Amino acid sequence: MPQKNKGFYHSNISDVILDLTRLTHPNLCIVNARVGLEGWDGPGKRIMDCFLVGKYPVSVDAAMALVMNFKPELISYLVEGEKLGLGLLNPQIIGTQLDSINVQFKAPNFA
Repeated sequence: MPQKNKGFYHSNISDVILDLTRLTHPNLCIVNARVGLEGWDGPGKRIMDCFLVGKYPVSVDAAMALVMNFKPELISYLVEGEKLGLGLLNPQIIGTQLDSINVQFKAPNFA
């Protein structure tokens, strides 16, 4: 990424995520969610004890959103990523079902 200041990309983070995914074509996506962070001002820790692995980045992120009790269809980059063929908003789950590891996260406040 040309800008060293990562904050430069925050206002267009959805586009940046999709562009990087289309550029790199990842085929193994891993989320180590033993602990999740919540909040902007001094993030709080949430014990999740979760580990997700998948082939398609949108599918893995959608599954993680479900674990965090968010609706993938309301997350713009996931919706656009599904349209681009980068995975599914409702992925097939093999192993432990997501509702058994659901951890309630607060939605971020972008105001």
